[in-house]
Order: sequence, then structure tokens, then C-alpha cells
Amino acid sequence: MNKKQFKSVFLILVLIIVGLIILSLGLFNMNGKLKLQIYNLNSEMELLNKNITSAIKEISKKNNEISKNNEEISKNIDMLKSQDEEINNLNKEKEMISLKVESIKEEIDDFKYEIDNANSWFKSNSNIANYDVYKSVKSYILKCLTTDSDSNCILKVGCLSWVHSILKEFEYKNDITTSEAEDKLQSLEDFYNNGGGDCEDYSLVVNAEINYLRDYCSEHNRGNLTFEAIKEGKGNYYFTKKETWYYPNSAPFFIPNNYVFSYVVCGNFPAELDPNSELSGEIVGHCVIAFTDKEIINSEDVHSSLVNAILIEPQSGFISYDLRNDNTMYISKNGKSSQGKSYYIYSVITYDDYYLFDDFDTYSWRGYKDFSKEAEELKNKFSI
Repeated sequence: MNKKQFKSVFLILVLIIVGLIILSLGLFNMNGKLKLQIYNLNSEMELLNKNITSAIKEISKKNNEISKNNEEISKNIDMLKSQDEEINNLNKEKEMISLKVESIKEEIDDFKYEIDNANSWFKSNSNIANYDVYKSVKSYILKCLTTDSDSNCILKVGCLSWVHSILKEFEYKNDITTSEAEDKLQSLEDFYNNGGGDCEDYSLVVNAEINYLRDYCSEHNRGNLTFEAIKEGKGNYYFTKKETWYYPNSAPFFIPNNYVFSYVVCGNFPAELDPNSELSGEIVGHCVIAFTDKEIINSEDVHSSLVNAILIEPQSGFISYDLRNDNTMYISKNGKSSQGKSYYIYSVITYDDYYLFDDFDTYSWRGYKDFSKEAEELKNKFSI
């Protein structure tokens, strides 16, 4: 090998060595970079693993929560189903209750209708004016009127019983005979057609005749109608001016002029005061006419109106009790029981109402109008 060739080979080797060195340096630098990248990747991997682990834990936690929520939702769904069933059952019950309420409201309407009809019945049977069958009675009972010094009307109440017995031959008949019932109040027309009735029927008719005569006196400008009853006495009590018909051993009992109101009252009386009772020393149910100075407009007025009333037997015109100075007959009072009392009033018939004393629950006077009002209030409650 010559020198020139050697130089060439040497130069090539040098270049190769330089190239290898350069390559080695490049590889070293690349290796450093790769290590750095690997380190960074490892760091990122660790962080990612931590994040993944944390995410897995969070996911697991969420899954647990979801599981619990699913259980709660399942329970809620079951509860909703149960509530839905309850709602359906309640709706069915509501429908049934609505039907019952409507039925009750109809019953209340029927009850109120009957009460209102009853009040209308009492009103229409409070005066004989509109009854043609009483035409002759109307004419004859005018003979029972006298006048005072001022030409005011005075009615001899006992004269009415005379008209009944002489003109029409009315007589006492129990409800079985007249109505085929144990206790039934006859209308004015039924009383006339049946030729009489019991004490309650008599009282209703006599009071209707009194109301007729009261209107007659008012229409003929003869003042307020006042009343003359009968009491025991030494002479004869004559019904009319002709002095043909009379009660022996009797005398007039003048009812005060301000006692212008009259009502049918019923209660427990001594048997001796019932003209048709065959009992003695017993207590019997009986009805009479009460004359008073205070009008009965509602149930609150009953006691105050009757406490000083004068009670007259409608079948004879004799006085039964003067409650102004005789406390034998007890007048039931709101808030107090009449139980234990021997003789007391328990019902009152007015122009357009019928009052009863409740001696078992409320201890109060209550009229048909009260029942009608209560029925209307009860119906309104069901309508809410």
C-alpha cells in the first residue's frame, strides 16, 4: 500500500469514527430524550392510574348510590302502585259516598218537604173560614158573641160546645174510631164529617172557630176579641141572651182583655180534668186551649208565653188552670227537664207551627220550623 492509499484509508476510518461518534452522540441525546419522554409518560401513567383508580372508586360509589337509588325508586314505585290502588279504592269509596250523600240529601229534602207540608197543614186548619162544611157553624157561633160597653167583642167560650152538641151533635170519639189509628190529628173537615174527635181534635176545632170569630170582630171594627170562660159558682151560666141553655152551679170567668192569643196545648193532666176520662186519681194525656198575653213566634217564646196562661177546657168552656196563681201545671222550660213533674205541657199548636218539648236530649222546645231549618243546614253541609 502506498502512502497515498494509506492516507485515503485513514481518512475514511477517521470519517467513519467521527460519524460513529456523531451517531453515538445523537443516539445518546435521543436516548436521553426517550428516557425523559418515558419518565414523563410513566408520570402521566401514574397520574392516569391514580385518576383511573379515583374514577373507579367514584364510579363504584356512584354505582352504589345508583343501586341504592334504584332500590329507593323500586320502593317508591311499589309505594306509588300501592297508593294508586288506595286512590282507586278511595275513588270507589268516594263514588259510593257521593251516592249515599245524594241519597241522604234526597231523604233530607223529603223530610223537609213533609215538615213544610205539616206546617202548611196547621196553617190551613187554624181557621174555619175557608171550609164550606162549617157554613151553619159559622152562623151559629156568632150567637156566642156579646159586646161590652164599648161594643167590643166578647166570646163566651162555653157557648161553642153548646153549638157543637145542639147543631151538629159533635161528640167525643177516639182516634181508632175516627182514623183507625192510635194517635192522629184530624183536619177540620174530617172532624166535621166524622161527627167529632178526641181532645186534641176538639181543641184544634175550637181554636179554629176562635180565630174565625177574631177575624170577624176585626173586620166589623169591633175591637180585639176578648174571652169569657166558666168557673164553678152558685148560679146558672147562660150561653146566649135568650137564657135557654145554661150550666148550673156555674159563673163567668173573665179572661183579661190583653189575653188575645190562643193556642192548643197538650200535656199530662189530672184525669179529673178530662171530661171523657173514666179514671180517677190518674195522670192522662189531654189537650186544652191556652189563652195568653204573649204571642208565640218561635220556640224561644213558648215558655214565656205560657207561664202565665189561662187554660180552658174546649169541650165545655170551663177553666182548667189559671197559671198566674196556680203552679200545679208545669210549663217546660228550655234547659230544664220536666221529668219528675206530675203535670206539665209538652206540645203546642200555633197558627203555623207545632212545638214539642224534647225531654230526653236537648231539654228544649223545638218547632217544625226549627226541624226544617236544621234539615236545610244539614243539607248545605253535605253540599260543601
